Amino acid sequence: FIVAMAGLIVADNLLVLFMFWELVSFISYLFIGFWYQEAKNAQASQKVFLINKLGSIAFLIGLCLLWNELGTFDLATLQKRMCVDNAFTIHPGLSLAGLCFFCGIVAKSAQFPLLHWLPSAMAAPTPISALLHGATMVPVGIYIFLRMAIFCSPSAFPWVAFTGAFTACIGAYAALKQHDMKQMLAYSTISHIGYMFMAMGVGAYEAGFFHLTTHALGKACLFLYVGAVVYGIRKGNGKTQVNMMYLMGSLRKKKPLVFYAWIIAMLSLMGIPYFSVFLSKGAVLTSTVALALAHTHKGHWWYGMMPVLGFATVLLTVLYMSRSVVFIWRCSMLHRSKNCNVQAENFPVKNIGLANRSMPLPWRMQVSIVVLALLSLGIFYNAASLNYNDSWLFQYFAWATQTQKTNFLPTLPLAIGQATLQRWVGSGSLLLIVIGLISLIKPWHFFVAYKQCAPLKHYNNFSTHAYDSVWLNAITAMLSKKWMELSQAAAYFDQNLLGWANITGKIYVVVGHIVAWIDHVCVDGVVHLFYIIFVWINHQLKAIHNQNTQKYILWTIILFFLFFVIFFYINID
Repeated sequence: FIVAMAGLIVADNLLVLFMFWELVSFISYLFIGFWYQEAKNAQASQKVFLINKLGSIAFLIGLCLLWNELGTFDLATLQKRMCVDNAFTIHPGLSLAGLCFFCGIVAKSAQFPLLHWLPSAMAAPTPISALLHGATMVPVGIYIFLRMAIFCSPSAFPWVAFTGAFTACIGAYAALKQHDMKQMLAYSTISHIGYMFMAMGVGAYEAGFFHLTTHALGKACLFLYVGAVVYGIRKGNGKTQVNMMYLMGSLRKKKPLVFYAWIIAMLSLMGIPYFSVFLSKGAVLTSTVALALAHTHKGHWWYGMMPVLGFATVLLTVLYMSRSVVFIWRCSMLHRSKNCNVQAENFPVKNIGLANRSMPLPWRMQVSIVVLALLSLGIFYNAASLNYNDSWLFQYFAWATQTQKTNFLPTLPLAIGQATLQRWVGSGSLLLIVIGLISLIKPWHFFVAYKQCAPLKHYNNFSTHAYDSVWLNAITAMLSKKWMELSQAAAYFDQNLLGWANITGKIYVVVGHIVAWIDHVCVDGVVHLFYIIFVWINHQLKAIHNQNTQKYILWTIILFFLFFVIFFYINID
């Protein structure tokens, strides 16, 4: 996997890049089906494979269109040719190629509408979820989009931003339903990758990569925390289904170092000030608001939907992260509760004490979680202020992505400066964060009902209905159905319409038998005939050489006489 990712990053040829990307997807497929003994894991790997292949087909079609238009896959050459002002007019197929590239990236980066495969990918071992699906393989679509941005016409970038904003909001909304910690983190990953695409769509490449880095560190810490819980509980109890939040309550006292590292990473992903994600998310939202202001002043009011969805995602992120805190902290009380009247369908607590019997964690595991948590602090990126422009990492990405900047990027209205806009965006985000954090002070019925020590049925019913109304599962079911129909049509075509292929194959078999007979009878027969003749000559010569001196003298005289007769005859002529 490391070799494939390194090859994908350094590739200077689109075809080579595509090959390495496919290798990364194949490795992910193998990891997801690692525990193939369980049928659901095998089904999850097949689901991920099929949806990723849709993206591969779209990307491959884009490569074919690009070759047809420009005749090369070399990125340096392509960038020079795309610098022409009317490149999309001279080569009309480039717009369609760019659309195909974006569709491939959407499928492989779990963006709307092909986003439901990432939660299924959580069937992989937890370290794989942290490395591949949380930090590298899925977010690498942002890097691929940066390489492909030259093939997107200026009118396509707002659609990229809208796709990212909608995915960010819908992913955060779906995370509110989850009781499985890894599933919640999967939808959280989808949401944050949507933020990255929103930044790329408005041309804030440095903000997108800044958020990619800060999110990867925090999300990897959260995934490894879940892995640590699973490891400890399995070692102590031998259970398999231990990803549920209600099993993690006593970890606050059992493993305080790991638990508070998780708290730090969670606060960072919420976007709390003085944490890393606050800086990167502020950069994304500020760029989005700047684009919206520039276009709404021109009468394009629909651009205002992007920052609205972005700020809604801020609130939803705080809500589902706060919900996980309430689950875990309240469940620490449930572990000690003897009179807990909880219905199994809402809050299964039959194994509520498993975490109390969890085993100690290896120091290597704890160190990795703590290091990632510390890297989620904002002091490592900007120790002086809350201004993301002063961050050394943001400045580095601004320098690194400078060559990819295009001329379509809008400028801020003169009435509002960047510093003022950044303060407004930061204040709005902080207000939404405070609203969400109120649930920690006094948990609403939206999260926890104290009387029953369990989530309220109203919340479960509401979130279930809302989650299903998003038709995430319906999309996957429809794609699987269409894929099966396509496979059946291909099978029918192969069996009925390609009968001539079978006939041709039989003809080749008959011709092969004829050629084999000719080779065996004629060619081998001639060779065998020569063999018999030379064997007979050999036997005749052997009869002469029998060590009889009289016969030697007789044959010498006969041969000399024949030679004399022939020579004399030639001289007479």
